[in-house]
Amino acid sequence: MALVAWDTICQPKTRGGFGIRHLNDQNFSFFIKIGFNLASKCDKLWVHILRAKYNWKDQIPESISRTQCSHFWRSLSKLWPLICKNLIWSIGDGAKVRCWKDPWIPGMGPLISKIPASSNLDLECCVREMYSSPHPDSGVDRVIWARSVSGIFSVRSAYWALKEETWHSQEEYWNLPWKYNGPQRVRMFLWLAFRQRLPTNSERTRRGISHSNSCTICGHDLEDLVHVLRDCPAAKDTANEVVKASSCWARQYESSRDFYKNTGQSSCSYNYSEDNWVHLFTDGAVCSNSGIAASGGVVRDHEGNWIMGFNRFLGVCSPFEVEIWGILDGIFILLNKGYRRISIVTDNLEVVQNLSAPNSRDSGIAVIRRTHRIIQSMGEWKIRHIPRSMNTVADHLAKMSLSRKTNLQVITQAPKEILTLLQNDKANCCFM
Repeated sequence: MALVAWDTICQPKTRGGFGIRHLNDQNFSFFIKIGFNLASKCDKLWVHILRAKYNWKDQIPESISRTQCSHFWRSLSKLWPLICKNLIWSIGDGAKVRCWKDPWIPGMGPLISKIPASSNLDLECCVREMYSSPHPDSGVDRVIWARSVSGIFSVRSAYWALKEETWHSQEEYWNLPWKYNGPQRVRMFLWLAFRQRLPTNSERTRRGISHSNSCTICGHDLEDLVHVLRDCPAAKDTANEVVKASSCWARQYESSRDFYKNTGQSSCSYNYSEDNWVHLFTDGAVCSNSGIAASGGVVRDHEGNWIMGFNRFLGVCSPFEVEIWGILDGIFILLNKGYRRISIVTDNLEVVQNLSAPNSRDSGIAVIRRTHRIIQSMGEWKIRHIPRSMNTVADHLAKMSLSRKTNLQVITQAPKEILTLLQNDKANCCFM
């Protein structure tokens, strides 16, 4: 008996499914990967050959449909509108990107749709003609994948682009069965219970498999999900035993947590004992409603003492890029102050992974390329990830700039409102 439909099983776990992928749509995801590479990797030989064969002139053409083409190209051309929807330019020198016709501002699409039809603007002008000379470390303009915060394409994100509109809404309670720390068969049971698909007698009768709704254990006239899990005497006996064990565990957990809170011990600590290193803690703050963002950071010695702080209002920016801007600002400030041995500390694991990756110098995000080139060419660097609870000072400085909308400023003396946070870091064994 099939308890759950296949389309439901192919929903993500956060949408009430199993996360299994449709094979046909997975194949389309690989087609999307080829289309992305055709638009972004112009230096590859196979890209040159296909572009020449099908007379591909623009970097991101509106259509690649051809009357005479292979089955492969015909399938790719059907997916091209979806591919184009998820492509965006990362500005380097601004020489390739047309300011009004190409998508280069996240969430905006081509700006030509925002200007009046009677405008006399030069629609073919490049971004470089619209603003001052770019930073030399930014490199050239690149086509990146808009569904990734780092601009790197993944087949998983392509599959999501294909299927997301057909999925159910995301609900937090769908994560509960999979968070259970126990056997997989128990997780499966919980998931079926959440979906109300346990093969109870009432469910079997509804499907025409059984002729009786009654419970065979206690004789109740309706064996539904609530009866099986709660109302049946056998279920009550089992639940009472489970509640006793859970209550005992909860009391022990609360007791141990109170002990660590009272003694000031932390379950997570890091070694910052290098005397000749400084530690750059950075963070970002983004307003959920407007998308405006600010970055901030604090520089501390090996004992956790304040050296300096900084923050900057950035305007509309993605959470990932806010974190990178905070690191880049901190790097420039410290290099100008003469520091050459710097430990970068952030609570964003994705930032740590991107900056630590050997191919980050070729990242689609210009600010990552700039940061990586500086790290590779000047001084000694370490990059560490910490929990968010240990980065409260940098978080507070970023939020200060978010409310005040100040340009980059270096703070030489610790503000009064963060003195307590600085002392808490020391008390919680963040510095040893």
